[in-house]
Amino acid sequence: MTTGFATDRQRPRTLVWNTSDVERRDRFDYYREAICESFMTLAPEAPVARRNGFEAKVAHTPISDGALNHVQATSHQVNRTRHEIAASQSACFYLNLQQEGECRIRQLGTEISLTPGRVGLFRSDEPFTLHHDRFSHLKVISMRIPRESLCGRTGLTVPDGPVILSDDPFSGHLVRETIATLANATGLAETGELERLYDILLDLVAVRLSSEVADTPRDSRVFGKGLYLAIVKAMAEQLHDPELSAGRMARQFGISLRYLHKLFEESGGTFSERLYDRRLEAAARDLRDIDGYDRSITEIAHRWGFRDHAHFSRRFRERFLTTPTDWRRQSG
Repeated sequence: MTTGFATDRQRPRTLVWNTSDVERRDRFDYYREAICESFMTLAPEAPVARRNGFEAKVAHTPISDGALNHVQATSHQVNRTRHEIAASQSACFYLNLQQEGECRIRQLGTEISLTPGRVGLFRSDEPFTLHHDRFSHLKVISMRIPRESLCGRTGLTVPDGPVILSDDPFSGHLVRETIATLANATGLAETGELERLYDILLDLVAVRLSSEVADTPRDSRVFGKGLYLAIVKAMAEQLHDPELSAGRMARQFGISLRYLHKLFEESGGTFSERLYDRRLEAAARDLRDIDGYDRSITEIAHRWGFRDHAHFSRRFRERFLTTPTDWRRQSG
C-alpha cells in the first residue's frame, strides 16, 4: 500500500497488488483476485504457457465515487459474462487509456482497438471480451465510473457498444490528457484535488459523448477546464526550467495572459501558487530520497527551478513548516 510522501494534507490510499510478492504457481489467481476487487467481477484467462511466467501489477486508487487503476501485465484475455454481471449489484463504465500493447474490446457486436494513446469507453452491464493477444505485455490506465455519475451529466442515451473517445480532433486530446494528468497526480495530490480532476474528466467525457450521439453544442466551460489541465501538465513537464512563467505558458498555448490567470483563479489559486507548490513537493521528495543524499540542498533547489537558496528555504518553511535540513534529517 502506498500513499506518497507524508505531509499534513490528506491523500487517497492506493492499494497495490504485485505478483512478484507470491509464489509463481499462485500468480495468476492472485491477479484475478486483484482485478475483481479493483474493477468489478471479471473472468481473466491466460494460455497455460503464459500462466507459468505470468507477471502483473495493479495499483488501485479510489477517487470520489469511482476509481483509477494502473495495470501492467503479461498479455491475456478478460471476460465479463452474464454470470459476472448477475453477481454485481451496480453498473459502471470503464474508461481505458492504452499505454502499451493493444487491446481489442468486443461488446454488443462492436469491436474497437486501443493502441497506445487511444481512449475507449465501454459498459459493465453488457458482456464483453478484452483481447490482449498481439503483444507480450500490456499497460493501461483504467477508470471505473458509476453509470449514474456519467449518465446524469449527458442527459442522453449512451452508445450501446464500445466507443473510442480520443480520435475527435476537438475534444479527444483533452480527454486523453486529463486521464493522464489524473493518473500522474494519484501519488502526489490530495484527495480534494483528485476529486476536482475526476469531475472535470467526467464533464469532458459527457461533452464527447454528446457530440458522438447527437448534434448538441459543446460546452466552452468544460473545455476551459480541459485547457487548464493541459497547462498544468505542461507546467509539470517544465518545472526544472527557472525561466518558466505565466507569460511563456500563455504564449505556448496561444491564449492571453489574462485568460490564463482567469483559468487558474477559477480553479481556486494562481499560476505562481501552483508552480511553487509543485516545485516544493518535487524538492521535498528529492530531500527524502536516500539515493540522492550526495546532492546538496542547494543543488536540489536549483534542480527544481529555484535560483536562490534563501528564497527556496523560505518557501519550503512556509509550505512544510520546517526547514529543508530538518525535513531531510527526518528521513534518516
